[in-house]
Formats: sequence, structure tokens, C-alpha cells
Amino acid sequence: MRVTGNIKFADIPSPSRKLARAEGLLVCAGSTHEGEEGIVMEAFRKLKKVRPQARLAIVPRHPERFSKVARMAESFARLQGWSFSRFSECETLESDLVLVDMMGELVNCYAVSDVVVLGGAFEAAGGHNAAEAAQFGIPVVSGPNYFNQKELFAGIEGITIVSGDELGDVLQYPNLLPGTRIMAERDPLKEIEKEIRNVLQS
Repeated sequence: MRVTGNIKFADIPSPSRKLARAEGLLVCAGSTHEGEEGIVMEAFRKLKKVRPQARLAIVPRHPERFSKVARMAESFARLQGWSFSRFSECETLESDLVLVDMMGELVNCYAVSDVVVLGGAFEAAGGHNAAEAAQFGIPVVSGPNYFNQKELFAGIEGITIVSGDELGDVLQYPNLLPGTRIMAERDPLKEIEKEIRNVLQS
């Protein structure tokens, strides 16, 4: 038996279209879970003080949470004096705070983002696929609870790991965040085929 690389590196989804966005730093919070949107919005509030043109796109992991997150995000934006929109109604990323409430748009958002905050690891959900964002070489920030993605994270250089309490301090200095690079073999299936050939020839 031979253990090869993570097969997720062999099937990284590509953008399906180019999204329109406004000027200014764009932060995308991808695959967020219950409790994480509040952490991200509060962190973004700190960034917005030093980067007034910055924008935040939130992409919840589960579509059944879209309405709940929309109410929370709209209320938060109103308190801050920010503009808010639902992506399903305008299909742009021009507002200060955008809820991406359409399926299949996550990688499209990553492709035009300047910083990605990867959800699923600020709460104890186990983390998500960082390769989807890392393929673009942009900074990726994750929480410490990525226990279901340890092998995948090990194959990516430059992921910044912080707690929810530290996220705001890190986002205030986006230029100091390292870019990411996928170091793992992009096609582990080739390695499997090679091993099979070696066995058959021996």
C-alpha cells in the first residue's frame, strides 16, 4: 500500500466567469459557518478604518443560511454606515459588504479577491479546501481548527493561521500577508499510475 497526495489537488475548480468589482481592496470570506460571519465582519470593520475603500464579500458554506446571514450582514452594514447588497440581486461586488447568495460563485469570487479569509476553521468545523484560493497566489488567512484539511494545508505554502481574536489585527496590514503557492503534486493520479506500472513490471 502506498499513500499518495491529496486528490483535491488534482481537481481544483476554475473560474466560470469574470465578476465585476469596484476599486479598493476586496476581502472574500469563503465557506463561512455559523458564528464566523460575526468574527469576519468585526475584523473587517478594523480594516475599513484604515482602508475606507475596502470591500467584503461573504460566501456562506450552506445555502440554507443565506437569509439569516443576509439579515445579520445588512444590520451590521447599516450600523457602520456601509452599503450592502445581495449578490443574487445585482451580481456585482461593488458594495462595502456583499452577501454572495448564489451557488457556484465561490471560486469566481476568489479569482478577483485580494485577500481570502477561509471559513470553517474559526469554529470547530475542520476547515475547507484552501487550494481553491491558493491557485491564484493570493493571501489566504485561516483559523486554527483545520483538522480535516491538515494534509491539504501542508501542500500549500503561505497560509496565515490566526485565531478569531487576531483576525482583525492581521487584516489591517494586508500588504504584509504572504501570497500562497501550491507546492504539492497537482496530479496525484499520475503517481498512482506510475506505482501500478512499477508493480506490473516487477
